[in-house]
Amino acid sequence: MTDSSEFSLPFAPDADFLFIVPPFVTARTPIMGPHILQALAREQGFSARVLYLNLLLAHDDLVADAVQLVA
Repeated sequence: MTDSSEFSLPFAPDADFLFIVPPFVTARTPIMGPHILQALAREQGFSARVLYLNLLLAHDDLVADAVQLVA
């Protein structure tokens, strides 16, 4: 087991928690759950971040579609 002071989260190395929105969640509807959890974590003195994998995937899909249109 590693010392927690040596552990860091990818995409949020300075955060105690990283809440992830899965890539299959629609990018057209706001997702409140992760931000509620983030606020609760902050109230308890923890740092927290939200990572939107759905928006990263949507961006990649848009770029791929744009490349296909240009090609």
